Amino acid sequence: QEVTSGLIGQIVSIENHFQSYHDYDAHSYLYDEAQGGALYDCGTYCLASVLDLVPGQMTNIQNNVTYHHGVDVYDEVHLTFENGVKATCVCSIEDEVKDRSMIIKGANGQIKVDYFYRPTEALIEAGEESYTVTVEIPYDDFYPEIEAVHQGISYLKTESPLMSHQDSIRLAQTLEAIKKVSHG
Repeated sequence: QEVTSGLIGQIVSIENHFQSYHDYDAHSYLYDEAQGGALYDCGTYCLASVLDLVPGQMTNIQNNVTYHHGVDVYDEVHLTFENGVKATCVCSIEDEVKDRSMIIKGANGQIKVDYFYRPTEALIEAGEESYTVTVEIPYDDFYPEIEAVHQGISYLKTESPLMSHQDSIRLAQTLEAIKKVSHG
């Protein structure tokens, strides 16, 4: 809400991290060459959050990627959009660091959150002010996603207002564009 209200001004850049560690398991989807890797797992959270905040086309994609066991285990994706916004998404599945933060920098301030995909607290720095906003979330894990599916079934909705079919297509196209850049 603070981003769309204009509190920090026009977005200039976004940086987010979804870093975790998983022991290698040849039978896990994470290490399946067709569907695994950091980008297809935790990268979807990073990219969906950026695409939700930044409209328009990308003009540049770069990815510093590390492969182990046939999949990308570390991706540092740099995106530039036609409106000048720059985004960096760092995602990993073999990283001892467990960073899940996001910084949204605007022309007039910034917002910092931990666990950006389910934030409970945000540090807002706007102009000369700095304050923290806290939100109580009575659930954890995938509760909101499951509830959205139940609501859709109950009310015969074919699309979520929070993540439209077009949003999903844009995310899939972005993932594929990054994979193409990564493989040359």
